[in-house]
Amino acid sequence: MVSLRRKIFFYFFVLLFFVLSFYVVCYAQGYRIKLTIPPSFEMFQKTGMILIKSEPGDALIYLNNEPRQSLVTRYLWSSSGYYHTPAKIKNLLPGEYNITLEKEGYHPWEEKIRVYPSQITKLSGIHLFKEGLPLKMVEEKFSRENLSLNKKFLVNPEKKIIFNLETQEIINFNVPLEKEREKNQKVFWSPQSDRFWLNNYLVYPEDNREEENFSSYLPENPNKIRWGENGEKIYYQTAENFYSFNPETKEKEKLFEESYSDYLISDDYLFILKNGNNHRLLIKNLTSEEKYQSLRLPHSPGYEIKEFKNDLIHIYDREYENLYLVEFNPPILVLKETLNNIKYYKWLNSEEIIYGNDFEIWSLNLEKKQKTLHSRISQKIKNLTVYPKSGNIIYYTDREIKVIGRQKNNKISITELTRLNSLSDLFLGGEGENIYFNAQIGNQGGFYKLNIK
Repeated sequence: MVSLRRKIFFYFFVLLFFVLSFYVVCYAQGYRIKLTIPPSFEMFQKTGMILIKSEPGDALIYLNNEPRQSLVTRYLWSSSGYYHTPAKIKNLLPGEYNITLEKEGYHPWEEKIRVYPSQITKLSGIHLFKEGLPLKMVEEKFSRENLSLNKKFLVNPEKKIIFNLETQEIINFNVPLEKEREKNQKVFWSPQSDRFWLNNYLVYPEDNREEENFSSYLPENPNKIRWGENGEKIYYQTAENFYSFNPETKEKEKLFEESYSDYLISDDYLFILKNGNNHRLLIKNLTSEEKYQSLRLPHSPGYEIKEFKNDLIHIYDREYENLYLVEFNPPILVLKETLNNIKYYKWLNSEEIIYGNDFEIWSLNLEKKQKTLHSRISQKIKNLTVYPKSGNIIYYTDREIKVIGRQKNNKISITELTRLNSLSDLFLGGEGENIYFNAQIGNQGGFYKLNIK
């Protein structure tokens, strides 16, 4: 009797050993066994893998609303066994999964993905945004248009103050304002952001230099002031002529006996918009008499040249809300793309532009000629920016700041960062750690920042 019992136990454990060994080998080879009656080859399913990273890391991973556990880690190493980013999750059955990342002090992140047999689904570039309340910095409000190019200084011409975003210091300056435009003064920052031009004065935020008055060298109201790219000269026009002015040498030079509806300077090129019987984009060389092709534009009274970026001239039609992207390969001008019904835009990289109107946000990949709708909402969108590290789209309405998670298959996730009484003039700090904006929170109005990193 004892011998029979021993034999039974022996054969049982031998069978258990082979079953477990078979299961472990299948698991190691990326197969999952799903028992079926009767047994068939379909019970052996090839699995897939998810490789996921986030910034910051150590975020708890949920699959289909359940925290994912590693049984090996849990039982062999006496830990909780829960996966945290960065992580490699193996042996997942093919299919669709809802993935959620949660970390204390941060907004959760969520996305639907599909796992394929024998493939690795990679999820990277995920940025978790901090939860928090806006912090009031100063009582005064500022226009985003008066932000320095290095995003360090903001100017309020009406109050005659400069706000240093890094040191949170207020710097006063003294420049007479134009009476008729006292509340809508625009400053013109040099390319190096070390000084700005306002009403024929130069102001130096960091050098402790007094404001320089150039009124005796220039007309009272020079029109369409622009800096040259190296910051050496200022360009402007009168009703009939186009000039350059060097503040260091006090030298003024008449370049052309004509004026333009708008213009932009890049390197030695002068990009010109001319109105008349035909609206045209023209190009002149500031250092030579070289000739270039012109480009005819549809009739409109509201053209302006926004910028020259990614080898494209950006011409915006305020009247009909169209953006024309013109490629310039000297001496040829080619209209590369026209975006209709657009009120704002931001480049994600050299190939992809994010743009939108009051209720929609789109992207266009110029290389692939592919347009994607990212959001359509009922509230009026005021503007947007792009988080540089992850490509998340940050947009705001009159009362809300939200983030769009850029996902595949035209699926989106929207996270609300904050809700306020009112807000305006939002922009992202230089390294992307803070969002700055004017806001009204209860009875407290002023200039605020929201830490998101």
